[in-house]
Parts: sequence; structure tokens; C-alpha cells
Amino acid sequence: GDSFPVFAFQGVRAHLYGLEAEATWRAWAGSSNIDIDAKLDLVRASNLDSGEALPRQPPLRATVGLNWHQGAWMARAEVQRASAQTRVPSSDEATAGWTLVNLSASYALSLGAQEALLFAKVQNAGNALAYSAATTGTLRKLSPLPGRGLTLGLRVAF
Repeated sequence: GDSFPVFAFQGVRAHLYGLEAEATWRAWAGSSNIDIDAKLDLVRASNLDSGEALPRQPPLRATVGLNWHQGAWMARAEVQRASAQTRVPSSDEATAGWTLVNLSASYALSLGAQEALLFAKVQNAGNALAYSAATTGTLRKLSPLPGRGLTLGLRVAF
């Protein structure tokens, strides 16, 4: 007796293009090294028949990271930024932009004959509320990107 919605998806003529760029620069070299890296990606997709954007396309995203390395020690701080996704079809909702800060540190050591890495990571240090534009609209508000998280670990290669 219950009815369920039926969705009939069909392909459309579309035009897609994008770009992805990545660069690293050694800002300091000596007894310790400091590197700065950056990533950028952009996707644009349009329905050629309606002129509207295709649904669930990611917005412009950029990441800038600072890496420090001295002997067995390594540390990283990065900022990820996604712009607001306002280029959406009439059947979708725009997604707000977000900024995430991630931090990590590690120490390389030997456990007998095995190589090991002791590490700590903090993801989304500011506990920002962020949503993925690639998630379907009905689930988007129910499934934000992960909040603040702490990971501690020991990785041993054997």
C-alpha cells in the first residue's frame, strides 16, 4: 500500500572541463628543511541542452601546506579552502564555502630491525561545519564532512 518515489536518470549531452595544479617550493634548506606546497583544482560541467550546470560538481578548492623536517622529526600544517558552490542546476541547492585546518607531526624511529613512525594528526582543528557539494541534496545536510578529529598511532614496517 505504500508508494515509493521512482527516479529515472538519463544521460545528457554535456561539456566538462577542469584544471588541477600542484607545486612545492623549498623555502629553507639547512639542518632543517621547510617546504611550502599548494594544490588547486576546479571542475566545470554544463548540460549542453539546458545550459544549466550539472549537479554535484565540486567548487574551486585550494590547499596550502607548510612542511618542516629535521632529522627524524616532521611536522605539517595545512589549510584547505573550498569556495561556495553557487553554480548549480535548478534541482540542486548551493553549498556554502568552507575552510579546514589540519595539523600533523611524526617521529621516525627503529624498533629493533623494523622501521617505525610515531605520529599524531589533528583533522579539522577548528571544528568547521562543512558539506561536500558532491553529496546528493537529500543527504547533504545529514552527512557533513568530519568534525575535529585526533589520530595517534604507531606504524611499523616489517
